[in-house]
Amino acid sequence: MIDVCCALIYHEGRLLAVQRHADTDHPNQWEFPGGKIETGETAFECIKREIKEELGVSILVEGFLFPVAHDYGIKQIKLYPFVCSLQCGNIDLSEHQKLVWLDAADVNKLNWQEADRLLIQLNRISELHRFGKDDKD
Repeated sequence: MIDVCCALIYHEGRLLAVQRHADTDHPNQWEFPGGKIETGETAFECIKREIKEELGVSILVEGFLFPVAHDYGIKQIKLYPFVCSLQCGNIDLSEHQKLVWLDAADVNKLNWQEADRLLIQLNRISELHRFGKDDKD
């Protein structure tokens, strides 16, 4: 099992998603930014480091959601999601080809990788509250 962190980064009521390159193990799929937890590193330390490396920005970790496990067949991961906001800096993609800021209505329109899709499904109510919406449907 590979332990991985991801950041659900909100800014001005919108959620950040990033798209993987075509030559990766999840080609052109969308995900929340993050990466593998290194030996001796906490999940909290990992997410701050990964976001700085991948996006060139600092984040403020505001909370966390329950971890999600997923078996991709070639690998099994446990995804530790953090709810974050931008602290400072301008996003500079180094490991992804695109980024998009999503409104609540747009979250399910992307081709998410499976673990991120599961994370969204399992946390739909809290996610919509973060957008400031009520989950009445």
